[in-house]
Order: sequence, then structure tokens, then C-alpha cells
Amino acid sequence: MEFAEKLKTLRKDSDLTQQEVADKLYISRSLYAKYESGIAVPNKDILEKISLLFNVSVNELVSYEETTLMVVEEHNTREKLKNITLITSLVICAIFIIFYFIPVFQVYSYKYPAPAGQQPERIMTLMSSFSLLNSKGVPLGNITLGFCVIEIVLSILCLTIFNKRKIVVRYIAYINFALVVFLIFMTVAFSCGYSF
Repeated sequence: MEFAEKLKTLRKDSDLTQQEVADKLYISRSLYAKYESGIAVPNKDILEKISLLFNVSVNELVSYEETTLMVVEEHNTREKLKNITLITSLVICAIFIIFYFIPVFQVYSYKYPAPAGQQPERIMTLMSSFSLLNSKGVPLGNITLGFCVIEIVLSILCLTIFNKRKIVVRYIAYINFALVVFLIFMTVAFSCGYSF
């Protein structure tokens, strides 16, 4: 008997509805219905809750093949989440690099020397973060740009290599991304401060 059939039998033997079991497991009824129909398989935590609820062991609920399938599915879900994180960091860094060179800040300067008895002429120019910070002698933007490029390279490496080094590269990418987020925040803060 497969897991889905065992689950349905246990629920009916306990005189419970799908909604009641779902409430006891703290999941939605639709998700529980997928377990009973065999469309979805529960993760380890839900499986343990089910075994406690019906007072049976996990081994009685699932066969060896089903356990293997659950482990593989859980591993695939974790890998997808890790890849989504890497793709997100790649996109954020790419967006920063693009906006770093787009002139979005209005900067006012004055034209000197002014004619006698008159105010100097006020000139408005649009500047990018790159030109604004470099004109003020602040290297923060260039440092952030460098770390963004490194993050893009690390993310691409993590998404393309499939060996033991991937784990090390992934953790370096996560640490680098945390630093990139901080540097982006500081770069934007400095740029806004200098543009007024």
C-alpha cells in the first residue's frame, strides 16, 4: 500500500475529515488533499507530525522508495531556493551597475567669476553616481562597483559548476552579497547627500 492510500485509510479509521487533519498538522486542506491523492509528498517535519497524530511509526507510513523520493524532492527544493538566491543577487548587482552610470542626480554649481554686483549664475547638471562620487573624491562607488562585478562572477560560477567547490563558492558569494548590500546602501546615501 502506498503512502497516499495509507494516509487516507488512517484518517478514515480515525473518523476525521481532511480539514480536521489539516488543522491538526497546521497546513491547508488543499495541501493535505494533495498528500492523500499522491500529487505531493510531505517533508520530514510534516511526516513526523502525521506519524504522531495517527500513532504509527514513519516506517509504517512510507516505504523505502517513497522515503528516497521525498529526500530527493526536498534536496531539489533546497537547490532551487539556493539558485533563486544567487539569481536574485546577480540581478540586484546588475541593476546597481546599470543605475550607477545613469545620470539621475541634479547637481547645482555656480559660474564664477560673476559680473560685479550680481549673483553668480546657477547651473544645474545631471550626474550619475559614478561621476558625482568621483568628482567629490569618494572611492566608495568604485569599491561597490568592484564588489558587484565579483558577485556577478561568483553567482554565475555557482550556477554553472557542479563539483565540491560549488559549496565554498556559494558561501563566498553569500558573504560577498551581504557586503554588496551594505556598500550599495552607503553609495546611495553618499550620492544623495552630495546631490543636494
